[in-house]
Amino acid sequence: MSDVEGAFARLMGYLREIGSRVPDYLRPPEHDVTWASDAVGLTFPPDVVTLYRLADGIDRDRWYAERPSGERRVRPVLLPEMEFPGLAGSVKATEELRAAAAEYEEPTSELWRPAWFPVLEMHPDENVVIDCSSDQGEVWVVRWEATDIRSSAPDLATFLNRAVDVMRQVGVVSAEDGFRLLRPPAAKGVHFY
Repeated sequence: MSDVEGAFARLMGYLREIGSRVPDYLRPPEHDVTWASDAVGLTFPPDVVTLYRLADGIDRDRWYAERPSGERRVRPVLLPEMEFPGLAGSVKATEELRAAAAEYEEPTSELWRPAWFPVLEMHPDENVVIDCSSDQGEVWVVRWEATDIRSSAPDLATFLNRAVDVMRQVGVVSAEDGFRLLRPPAAKGVHFY
């Protein structure tokens, strides 16, 4: 078992332990990720390949269709504040973010690096990305509107394990319906990245 497989299994175990329904909505794995790496012109580090061989994001259509009374306000999050859009969603986000960065007159290396690939989305302009310029796949948090662009972890396994540690530490629980992750009041302002 790779480090990412272990970290992902640990995250899924914690989500099931607290009664989250998110693990039930993961799309089947994407066994061939070469179409995506070709589409964005990147060589994915082993962690990215492993992630998508475990699951191809959360099935948002099914999630929203099965929400009580079709409620669409509650987003399907893998971690607090973070959606897992899947490979096609991440390819689309890469293209959109590259285009947005190209509109700036200043050097875009401070805003968006060509080797970044988003794997989790907090908001449309806020992503957790993998730096595909090396096999290690350093994890970055890119929050344009908050001007918060920084390295978060040396690799995806470390990032996922830290997130589970923080969720346990602050006591993140699932709502009764299993569709929302709730933070206790004392965890307000705590970040999971």
